Amino acid sequence: MKFESQYLIKWGMPGWVFMLLVLPVLYLGGTIDSTGIQNMHTISAAFALTLIGIVVGYIIYQIYFVLSWIYQPPEKRNINKIIEIVQHKGIEVPKNWNERFFLIEYLWHANVKELEEYKMIYYSNRYSYLLTRKHEIGALLTSFGLCIVPVSVELISAPSLLLFGIFLFTCVMSWVLFKTFNYYSTNVEYVVARFMDEILPPARENNTPKNEKEKPPVDVY
Repeated sequence: MKFESQYLIKWGMPGWVFMLLVLPVLYLGGTIDSTGIQNMHTISAAFALTLIGIVVGYIIYQIYFVLSWIYQPPEKRNINKIIEIVQHKGIEVPKNWNERFFLIEYLWHANVKELEEYKMIYYSNRYSYLLTRKHEIGALLTSFGLCIVPVSVELISAPSLLLFGIFLFTCVMSWVLFKTFNYYSTNVEYVVARFMDEILPPARENNTPKNEKEKPPVDVY
């Protein structure tokens, strides 16, 4: 089975960030000691931490998707502009927000493959890039957010200037990543909305019954 290295980095980054922040904090707070790590060979320790980071990062990715899909209010999923355009084109939109999202996904994939090749490549690449960046930032945001809990606990139990600095850094990075995540989310919505507005036929054509569309013209003498 072919496994691309990009997935190792994609899944590993949130886990490595989490471990690089949490392990030193737990050590500084006295919760763990480095005896076990010191007894290991440097290469072995680095390899073990790298593998553990990938596993932790993959778990963080799943947590991110659960938080962003299951527990996020459906009306805040950045699809309102897309829904407005789809409704304006005369397409019936379900009331259920999950079904609305699935409808948008279907319309996107059903129509992008009908474009000319250069347009299809542009829209596909642009959408893929923005969506990938959104999920990467979302996973990192989740990682930093999870770090705040152990950092806060250690700061309360063993206050120090260094721990406070790490806590402040974690909070600032969480805020920066939150703003960046919102930017990419809005950008994805805008690209899909413009695409729908450009490619979907007018409302009258969408509302025309299928048998009427296929009815051949009648000559009038």
